[in-house]
Amino acid sequence: MKRYVMLAAALAAVTAGACYHSDATGLSGGTTRVFVTDDPFPYDTVARVDVYIESIALNTTADTSATANWLTVATPNRLVNLLDFQNGKAELLDSAVVPPGEYGAVRVVINTAQSRIVSTTGAAMNIDWESSAGHPVLYAYIEHPIGIPDDGGNVVIDFDVGRSFLWYTASNQFLFSPVIRAVENGATGTVSGTLVSSEGGGLPHATLGAYASDGSQRATARTDDHGNFTIAYLVPGSYTVKFEPQPGDPDQPTEAPVTITAGQTVSGLQLVSRFCSSTQCDPCPIEGCAPNDTTSAHQCEVILNCGDTTHTDTTHTDTTHTDTTQTDTTHTDTTSTNTVARIVVSPDTAQVLVGGTQQFTATAYNTQNQVVTDASILWEIRDSAYAAVDNHGLVTGISPGTTTVFAMDGSVLGGAQLVVKKP
Repeated sequence: MKRYVMLAAALAAVTAGACYHSDATGLSGGTTRVFVTDDPFPYDTVARVDVYIESIALNTTADTSATANWLTVATPNRLVNLLDFQNGKAELLDSAVVPPGEYGAVRVVINTAQSRIVSTTGAAMNIDWESSAGHPVLYAYIEHPIGIPDDGGNVVIDFDVGRSFLWYTASNQFLFSPVIRAVENGATGTVSGTLVSSEGGGLPHATLGAYASDGSQRATARTDDHGNFTIAYLVPGSYTVKFEPQPGDPDQPTEAPVTITAGQTVSGLQLVSRFCSSTQCDPCPIEGCAPNDTTSAHQCEVILNCGDTTHTDTTHTDTTHTDTTQTDTTHTDTTSTNTVARIVVSPDTAQVLVGGTQQFTATAYNTQNQVVTDASILWEIRDSAYAAVDNHGLVTGISPGTTTVFAMDGSVLGGAQLVVKKP
């Protein structure tokens, strides 16, 4: 039997198996399939997220160095629209003969020049690939070593597109900050259910998360047109499924506990919220409109990057807010040597153990690609449950997971991938 690697947004039915055992020590083995999936993308104005995937490789140890003993298991060399693979669907990328055993590291190489995000109008949207421009090597978070059985398995690369492409209104672009995890499908379980309003109707296009017992987010899901959702590829354990209102909303998070067993699906989970979904609100380039469901749509409070309630009408995205009278050269002189145009964070990817530290540095450049020596750099961690960072870029691991370390100067950001592992 072949062992496969899948790229998934969420996985369709594949060969199931609750556990794995192997006494083999040689290099022989069945064929493994590689699939890709995508944790749901939360931006209603996006039609496609095409990522060009060149290759995927496994390593029997947790070593992610370039000199490690990598085994290439997929060379698809093609575009995959991640938005086609959500709520349990997956795309078969490739298959290869893989020795049975446990694998502790997974790397993915993409081609950013051929990757793109397309809006619902058909226009290409701006992406700042940061230091990932070109052919970046990305490392997946592995919560538990991936077991490949003697007769083959199904490795799932779960690409969380909603957390990997972050929209910044100030610069009118997405910032690429990869969040990827990898599992063996047979060793995972699934939860499905419905998010409904207080009146019992399904809430469409709302984002939910599955949180592990340590409080870290493991996966996300997005409800369909009827409020149904599926969160797949969860390793066995206790989780809390949450629908979280946006910051500033008066309601408390809606959540429900669930226990995941390998090879099993927990169905019928119901979460009740009194909020409407973002699609009922005024147009906005990001998801974040979550009004009380007794509030009419035109009164939706646009928050986060959309601004406060004084900016809820449709003019908050028109060209009158970004015309050249606001950004002409008299205000942003490109000859200035101290105007920061981009920030590069080094290293661009790193691993740290819980309780361990990793030093990051940031270099600011102006539009002439010259170093800005007096940049005012601020540091931030995207997911504070995983790590903390001080004012000098020193990061401390808090709990296992994948997150991003940001260096900022005003509206200019640079990012680096951080994988936090158990000691």
